[in-house]
Amino acid sequence: MSSSSSSSSSSSSSSSSSSRSTSFHSTTRRSNLMQSGETLEVISQQNNHSSNNVMPNDGSPQNTDNIVQSPNKNKKKRVRNEAQWKKNKTKQLKNLGKQYTSRTGKTVPAKAMKPPCSDKCRYLCSNKFSEEQRREIFNMYWALSSFQRQRDFLNSVVMVFLPAVRRIRTTTKNRKPNTYYSLVNNGQNVRVCKTFLLNTLGIADRTLRTVIEAKTSEGFLGSAPMDSRGKHDHHIKTDPEVLDSVRVHINSIARIDSHYLRANTSREYIDGGLTLADLHRDYKNMRESDKKTAANYDLYYRIFTKQFNISFFIPKKDQCDLCESRKNAVDGDEVLENQYLEHLRQKELSRAEKKNDIEACKMAESNSIVAIFDLQAVMPVPIGESSAFFYKSKLNCLNLTVSYS
Repeated sequence: MSSSSSSSSSSSSSSSSSSRSTSFHSTTRRSNLMQSGETLEVISQQNNHSSNNVMPNDGSPQNTDNIVQSPNKNKKKRVRNEAQWKKNKTKQLKNLGKQYTSRTGKTVPAKAMKPPCSDKCRYLCSNKFSEEQRREIFNMYWALSSFQRQRDFLNSVVMVFLPAVRRIRTTTKNRKPNTYYSLVNNGQNVRVCKTFLLNTLGIADRTLRTVIEAKTSEGFLGSAPMDSRGKHDHHIKTDPEVLDSVRVHINSIARIDSHYLRANTSREYIDGGLTLADLHRDYKNMRESDKKTAANYDLYYRIFTKQFNISFFIPKKDQCDLCESRKNAVDGDEVLENQYLEHLRQKELSRAEKKNDIEACKMAESNSIVAIFDLQAVMPVPIGESSAFFYKSKLNCLNLTVSYS
């Protein structure tokens, strides 16, 4: 019995039929000319029904030795958007002087400008600055929106100097250096009292005192102290044994292979029967049964998403590279659009050729058979509702279906 084959061009991923089949390439993906196409074999005993009647097919397999494929890279499954973190949003509101809610749930009111100093002030600050000017200084200070920049501003308005004459006493400690404060008014530095400065900026004495102490300790010419909050080595650290227990539990989950992306993906897949919360619950129960400390959900989540490249999904059917390129391309790519139109034309011709072969085989005098085969998605076995099945090693069931007419 002689055999001849007619192969169809690759069809669009959006309109592929249920009788699609895949080529048996175990180490490389199909080239872009065999994307999601239908493989059709006609087994014939007649010499006149040969492959010479098959249309020219741009979708036939071609040599892929010259195709350069980019190396696999582990891409982040989640994008870090630190600006939207709750603690960072709270910190930004605090630096802007706006109302925010603390970690303990306490509502901290927004910063407000306080009344100026009294009329008995020796510098007569209230006569030198109007309420509008004070409001501008207040808004300017809080618009800096940075704890460090606000310290730099305070450092620029504070002057520290030694008194010209000092009486030396042996029974008392030496006085600290003198300080005076100034604000800019119409381009000139105008001396103000401490109360006026604090009330205009709406800050506490502790904030100003920190800057003064830094200038005094560095010979009156020191810069504003750097913000060192949280920059220490006394953080609470998790026991390495607990971290290892999370990794061991995640590695105990059986992986699932994909017959489409087996060779070209570094991501691993697990059965989607359980959620990440279910996995952590099983891990916690296991640790409690062993009377050991278990990691909380947040730590389990971070290790699962950052140290492993695992997804709960099995890749869908392989997509047509040309169709995907057109979907993601910018508008106006005329060359790509022409290739796509030719791609659709070849698809229709391929389906028409398959239909003709099927009709020819149905004729009474025909001795040919049209066989359409398809390798279905990998099905792991055993499968069960119990979570115990989830951690068992599974066998991959490869189901090759063949329909003929």
